[in-house]
Amino acid sequence: MSQKLIELARVFQTPLKLNAKAGDKILIITDTGMDPLLWQGLATAANCLDMEPVVTVMTPRAHHAANPASPVVHAALDPEVDLVVYLTSTAMAHARITDDLVEANKKFILMEELTVAMLAPGGPAWADYEAMNRLGLKIAKVYTEGSQCA
Repeated sequence: MSQKLIELARVFQTPLKLNAKAGDKILIITDTGMDPLLWQGLATAANCLDMEPVVTVMTPRAHHAANPASPVVHAALDPEVDLVVYLTSTAMAHARITDDLVEANKKFILMEELTVAMLAPGGPAWADYEAMNRLGLKIAKVYTEGSQCA
């Protein structure tokens, strides 16, 4: 295993730990426009955390917000999948699949247009995501429990 792959797997463990647990099935949606080291690093991280990664590789979508290939959509909505990760060269945040995942109460992570350089030491991947998650949960509680804005 290359040193770069080991470094990437280490970085990818944080978002996985924040969104999944050992034994979970993780569906990684990627495409041929992405550096293979990225999905390999994510799958390695999932394996290291005793999660079961499944990688789907498709051709890049023609534009942002386009749905992935239908077999990928079906896989993402499989009741056995615990977490879906978008690791794609085009953004799918506004694609129909995202609405479907929300309606199915599925967890998903958006890592669209990610590059290996973004995960380098000192880059954005090295932020304190656990602290950001704690703050995000507090904000979500206010929005969820609140009834009006003053």
